[in-house]
Order: sequence, then C-alpha cells, then structure tokens
Amino acid sequence: MQGQDVREILIWDTSAINALTREIDRHDLILRMSHSGIVHRIPMYVFDEIAATLSSETRVQLLEVCRELKSHSEMIILLSPWHVIEAGVRMFWEVGGIDWQILFGVIPEYENALASGHVFDDELAKIQKRQNRENLRRFEDYVAQARGQFESLFPPQLNAHQTLDDIVARAHATGLIEQNVRYYCENILGHSVDTRDLERFSALFLPIRAMIYTFLLGHFHRNKGIPASKPAGAIDLLASVYLPVCHGFVTDDQDQQAVLRETLRCCSFRAEVIWFSGVLREKYRS
Repeated sequence: MQGQDVREILIWDTSAINALTREIDRHDLILRMSHSGIVHRIPMYVFDEIAATLSSETRVQLLEVCRELKSHSEMIILLSPWHVIEAGVRMFWEVGGIDWQILFGVIPEYENALASGHVFDDELAKIQKRQNRENLRRFEDYVAQARGQFESLFPPQLNAHQTLDDIVARAHATGLIEQNVRYYCENILGHSVDTRDLERFSALFLPIRAMIYTFLLGHFHRNKGIPASKPAGAIDLLASVYLPVCHGFVTDDQDQQAVLRETLRCCSFRAEVIWFSGVLREKYRS
C-alpha cells in the first residue's frame, strides 16, 4: 500500500459486490467491517456494470448494497483502470511529474448518481451495455496488438517445467516490460517519448507497471494451456492498477484472484487479494 492513510482500505470488484448482495446477513457483515475501521473503495467500472444490468430488480439490490457500504464508511468511487492509466500518462508528460494518487479521488458525478439512483434505469442499461462492449473491444485491440511481443517469450510448446518466474526473468532480460510501457504511453500521447522520461515515468507510476505485469501473466496463463484453468478476463486483468493504493482487493472470482496474487508477488506491493466468500466473510461473520 502506497500513501499515508493507515486505515485498512478495501477495493471491491464487481464479483465481490455481487456476492455481498447475496449474503443473508450482509447488514451485520457491513456493520462489523465498519466497526473494524475499514474504508471502502468501489471502482467506477463496478457502477458501469451495475448500470448495464438489464434486470431492474437486480440493479436496485446492487445499488442498495453500495449505498449501505457508503453509509457505514468513507466509501468513494474510483476512476476506471483505463481512465487512471490515461490520466497518469497525460499528467506526467504535460507537467513533467506525477502525483498519481490524486487520480484515485472522488468522482462527484458517480457519487451523485449513487445517491439519487434515478439515473440507473432500463434505458441507461441498454446504452451502458453497448458502451461496456466498446470499452472491452478497445482493450482487446490493445491486447491483440501487443500479443506478438508477449508471445515471443514463450517456447512453441510451453510445458509444465516452464515456470512463471522463468517468463518474468525473460521479460526483464529482453526489456519487454519497458517496451509495453512505451507502447501504451505513445498510443495515448500520439507521439514518441524520450527514453529517460519513459524510465522515470515507469518507476514513478506504479499502476502502469502493475497493469503490464498482469498482461504478461494473463498471456502466460493462456499459453500454459492447463485444461483446468480459465484465463482471467479483460476487466479482471485491468483491476491490477488498484493494487498499489489499497490494503486489500476484494474479489469472488477465483481466476482473477490467481493472476492478481502473482502480480503482487512480481511487483512487491504490500496489498493482498482477498477472497470474499472464503476469507472476508469468515473474518467478519458473527
């Protein structure tokens, strides 16, 4: 956890909000977390996914849980991962430095929407669903363009003896991490960047390093080809940008848990990935 806030900050994935909504004793669970001094953060993408939910009954239930978390904590809504990365890149190259933790501040528009609730309607659900698909397409375009660089690390037939540590070591040796940081920055800025500036940015802006490592890990899981495993999805990987600014990232998605825990190990962040159903619920149950 980077920063000076000593309280326990938990960031919630959509899967964890869904699981909390299904909890019979969720009111008591939220109260017990509140009494422990936990501060909740919910990424903007969670609300985008709630807004895209076609069932009005489900939307109401999910929003009510988010309001309840807010009523018992200093809960704020965070920028979505792609907005965090884009804003961080532009901030650095426009002002020559970066105080990137301000990118994780309050979003008034979403705070107001959560308070009122009336904007989360059936018409918005259709619009938001289309927007979510467009965001996913943009992400998949990036992954497709970067695939050749990542897959150059993997032998033609990756086997059980090829470990993740081997792949990460090769990524460092070939400069692949820095190449992809450059690729992403130049895509956002629309021009080439100086190598020294890029190195300084990469060292300062921890969220982009977390994201690139997670992309690498995601490609590793896909190339490993283990029949029992299912690669984490796009938003599961992008959620890694939050790891430098929390004590715990709460998820109920086991595939996401696996890749984010590996990201923590590679980046040496002090956060942890918390399984809602298997850890958090048991910790705060009566």
